[in-house]
Amino acid sequence: MHWNKIILVVFFGIFLVGQLVTSAIYAQDTDSGSESKESNGWFDMDLASFIGILVAIGTSAIGIIFQVKEHQRARRERNLSIVEGYSNQLTELKNKESVLKTKKDCETYAQSYLDLMDQIAYLCANGRGISKDVRDYFENDFAYALTLIWWLKNKELVKEESINGFFNILEEKPTEINITKKNFEDKSFPWYDLIHWCLYEEGEKKVILPFDNDQLPDAMSNYNDLHEEDIEGTLEVVKGYGEKLNELSRDESKLKSALEWELYATSYLDTLDSIAYLLRKNIIPKGVDDYFENYFAYGLRMIIWLEEKKLVDKIKIVKKQNNESAPSELSCEKWLKTANMDIDREYSWPDLLNWCKKKNIEPYDNEQLPQKMIDAKPKKMRKMIFHKGNDSLLRVN
Repeated sequence: MHWNKIILVVFFGIFLVGQLVTSAIYAQDTDSGSESKESNGWFDMDLASFIGILVAIGTSAIGIIFQVKEHQRARRERNLSIVEGYSNQLTELKNKESVLKTKKDCETYAQSYLDLMDQIAYLCANGRGISKDVRDYFENDFAYALTLIWWLKNKELVKEESINGFFNILEEKPTEINITKKNFEDKSFPWYDLIHWCLYEEGEKKVILPFDNDQLPDAMSNYNDLHEEDIEGTLEVVKGYGEKLNELSRDESKLKSALEWELYATSYLDTLDSIAYLLRKNIIPKGVDDYFENYFAYGLRMIIWLEEKKLVDKIKIVKKQNNESAPSELSCEKWLKTANMDIDREYSWPDLLNWCKKKNIEPYDNEQLPQKMIDAKPKKMRKMIFHKGNDSLLRVN
């Protein structure tokens, strides 16, 4: 604001006019002794005073107009600067939509966008910094921000009770989001200023409604199918497991004794169980599971082989309420064909079996195993319990 400069010019003009008028009165008093000169003096002084007053008024008017123009120009420049600054930040954020790959990426993007729009909403309210000329420029950004808040709530990433019931989606229009609660006074909510501004209606300012949820980036729409962390990091994990499985497979031709076959099968299954755990927790990216499908099928056949050789116990079943008829244990082949029977977590490879059942992976045929492994005689073998994370083996005769 430049009103202080305008006021200064006005007072200067008034001061100048006052000085000129005072000078005219003083000149009248000093020349009153001569009647012949009185009329000429009055004429001359009145004309000079009049011209001086006009000059002073004109100067003041020009100064005021100049200051008003300067103020308008400065306000336009400030508004343009505000729009440009926030627009650049919003554009930078929106450019990240195409590179959202993980759940963490989507969450960070939504929170960063909402934090920025909350700042803009605070400045828009009550003339705190953004003028009315600029507010309408951000209307679509506010609508999109409300959609992001709905997305966070829908994914249970915002758990404040005050947001419950705030949004509504009609069954006949599954992409359309409606606001069902207009009174929002929870100032502890992370983006209170944003919501309050969007619901605020006064004069020409209307309530801002969210966009439909089909306006969200593809990654956010497919959030549940994304993995948690960085793709490159998880691919390195996948590569490491793949190399370990290939290394184990290459050692098959070197195995001779029954004990070596048992240790080989146990190490192979432990590796597969670790991979299955990462897949079930969605840490390994979607689509990579197909790479391991053949390994899983081979692993299931190994479990069946261990059961046939009586080197592992059968699968223990966790009985559910009102299901007393369920067996306490099943073979691997029978368990894969049953439904709604949970595995006891004490079983050696629960994640492997649960993942294979979820993906309907069938075990390989028996002939896929090495012939030496098939021919191994149980009486020449010892039952072994392999402890994960420990190279030691407990042999049981």
